[in-house]
Amino acid sequence: MPYSAPLDGIRAIAILAVLIFHISPVVLKGGFAGVDVFFVLSGFLITSILLHDIRDGSFSMREFYLRRVQRLLPNVVVTVFAVVLLWTLLMPPSQAIQAGRHGLWTILNLSNIYIWRNLGGYWGDAAEWAPLLHTWSLAVEEQFYLFFPGFLLLLARVQRTRVLAWLVAATVLSLGLWLYGSRIHPVATFYLLPTRVWELLLGAALAAHRTPLRTDDSYPRTLGPKALEAMGWCGLGMILVGFLLIDEANEFLGLVTLVPVVGTAFVLVSVADGKTRLARLLSVPFMVVTGKLSYSLYLWHWPLITLGKLQACLSSPGPLPALLLASYWPGGPTSASRSRFVNGVVAARGASRRSLPGSASWPLVPVFSPPGTRCPTLATVSTPRRSTAFSTAPAGV
Repeated sequence: MPYSAPLDGIRAIAILAVLIFHISPVVLKGGFAGVDVFFVLSGFLITSILLHDIRDGSFSMREFYLRRVQRLLPNVVVTVFAVVLLWTLLMPPSQAIQAGRHGLWTILNLSNIYIWRNLGGYWGDAAEWAPLLHTWSLAVEEQFYLFFPGFLLLLARVQRTRVLAWLVAATVLSLGLWLYGSRIHPVATFYLLPTRVWELLLGAALAAHRTPLRTDDSYPRTLGPKALEAMGWCGLGMILVGFLLIDEANEFLGLVTLVPVVGTAFVLVSVADGKTRLARLLSVPFMVVTGKLSYSLYLWHWPLITLGKLQACLSSPGPLPALLLASYWPGGPTSASRSRFVNGVVAARGASRRSLPGSASWPLVPVFSPPGTRCPTLATVSTPRRSTAFSTAPAGV
């Protein structure tokens, strides 16, 4: 599948929204919906690659998973190791133990389950101070890709002309579970794959619409250039409305999540061929570079923000000042060199694999103390709680 710069631009929109939300939620209270944008984009991109390979007869389950390992696992391991090391050196022992336990679940791609069972909703006190809280979304994605390639390959063999219909049906089923569960069991609904998979499947359905498996078919272009332009700008507006207006207190959070998710789908339809004005906007160098760095930015930003807040609390309890702390992740060029080395070891296992753009760790990341943040008690951040199986506490992203 050829590279598409606008898709990196969509990644940039998502990661910038998440960063702004985590640095200062009052500035962009719905920025957490950037994760929803990521889910739709991920489903679209990976399914497009899978369908192209299946259609060409070049798909290999082994190669798919080795590429996933090369792209994702090295930085996750390094991030977890760094978090555990920093928490061991700088935090009370109870917090270091908790970080180590969570780190193990993270490496096993079960972070979402750990958080659901031990920390509760995303906006809860215990979750707010967990350095690996953000890895819940990575776990959801990897759990999805654990079964999805096999499912898609099975459909391609026994229901080749109905792949799109099956994906749409699965999307609708999961969306129904999401809408039901978000009111009845919000925490479990927020974190677990069955109620989150509809976002990934929506992107997958778009990819299946664009890439029919029959070799005599091509992408059915049902929209003209003006309609594609209008759809793209409408979708971008829906994403921005979601970022600005959605918040965790919304009584209908499950329903309003459709706004940025459907908006992302509209943008993907508009920019996939790279010919619209929106596609050109998303392809400017800043957006492309930010999008390529999005994975590393996402991995490192939250541990550093949490570390900065906790260190500020330990030195001066009370409300945290809204200022930039003089704390940077050390290493500079060595961080990138380390990541390239680790990725190189994995890539060496297959001559056809190479390091992917954006796989190097972000070398210097400032640690912010969000305005209005208050220091926790030691019990809040050091003692994980086991939530009930289906808590009714407010859920979060």
